[in-house]
Amino acid sequence: MAPARPGRLPRADWWLSLDDDQLLTAFRECWARWWIMRPDLIDRATPLHKWIEDEKPGPTRARAVRAVVEAALTRGLLHLTSSDDAYSRSTADVMGALLAIMRSKGAHDALAEVHTPPEVAELMARMMLDDMPLKPGMKFDEPAGGTGGMYRAAIQVMREKNIDPHEFGWCLTDIDELAAAGAAVNAIIWDLGPHVLIACGDTLHDGDVTAKAAQQARDSIERRDDLHAQAAILAAIQKVEALVRGVAA
Repeated sequence: MAPARPGRLPRADWWLSLDDDQLLTAFRECWARWWIMRPDLIDRATPLHKWIEDEKPGPTRARAVRAVVEAALTRGLLHLTSSDDAYSRSTADVMGALLAIMRSKGAHDALAEVHTPPEVAELMARMMLDDMPLKPGMKFDEPAGGTGGMYRAAIQVMREKNIDPHEFGWCLTDIDELAAAGAAVNAIIWDLGPHVLIACGDTLHDGDVTAKAAQQARDSIERRDDLHAQAAILAAIQKVEALVRGVAA
């Protein structure tokens, strides 16, 4: 991540000062850091960051990436997504707004996508949760959740009531892989907590989509743990080799 000062947001000018190679490296480091922390969500977000797998993007892609970065940062993206306060970070669904704006009407119609305005989502959340006895361990399920706008509204209501979203389960499914990827990113930004499952598929025709997603999440965590164990073993071997060389010298 960009170097941050205590109590301050990451500096937009730091990101804007990077050249194309440095920008790609910074994105890779961010992806790796978050993958270590939440492999289940970052693997689901693959459609959004798959482009960084290219060793060196072509000039056209590099220009496009830089244009997006400059537009986002100069218009205050960090003020929406980088606050230390989870409530402040959850005031907007940036991913949902991007999909709603950038996709054509035909694409929305083909996917039967309807972006719920945040004001409507918040009203619905208050109507649903104000009289609901919320108990830790309860689970919420959105079978056509988009990027998670309803969950954003729900956790804001919870936090206003001093209820911790981490104590609840959040399962969201969407047929659109970009929407599901956006929901995975939002789950991190909004700090939904450890009990989050994001699935992608057609709940009407693909059978138990959530069971498949749960297995994929377990596989992601197992893969992370295996790599961590391998890295620890390698570090131990290197330490022993260094000690042996020291004794021999």
